[in-house]
Amino acid sequence: MGVSLCYATTQPVTNEVREFLERAANEVKRGRDWWAEPIHFFDDWDRPDCVVGNSKLFRPGFDCDDDSFLAWRDAQFIIAALAKWASNFGLTWRLSFDAYQAENPEIGTIGARGADDRVSAFLSNLAALTCHPTSDQRTVETIAEGLLQKYSERDA
Repeated sequence: MGVSLCYATTQPVTNEVREFLERAANEVKRGRDWWAEPIHFFDDWDRPDCVVGNSKLFRPGFDCDDDSFLAWRDAQFIIAALAKWASNFGLTWRLSFDAYQAENPEIGTIGARGADDRVSAFLSNLAALTCHPTSDQRTVETIAEGLLQKYSERDA
């Protein structure tokens, strides 16, 4: 089991918006090498009119620095995608940990103007768990490419 980043709209969405988000998430899934789990949405009986999803971030049994770095990279990407969709559709997303646990601590929210300070702090704290550099996106992607190749057998 790993830590999941959970995301859900705070307001109901139309079927048209839901379908767009599902298609967009599927495109994003195919266009990226994910560390643990890609962004994905699912039906939630408690919130049938909202868009709900989650992604595991960490993979137990791997080097802690590498695992934390790749988890941060995926979380950053997911949050950027949610921010784009929030802006495009006037949505607000609520981020939390592990949706099905009794205590579901909120990370923060992402609205049309972007992520709130709590989400930014979450990403900063996640980046601080690794010794790999996280300030330059080109360097991040170069390191990630090497690590993903190093662990290419991770799903075997």
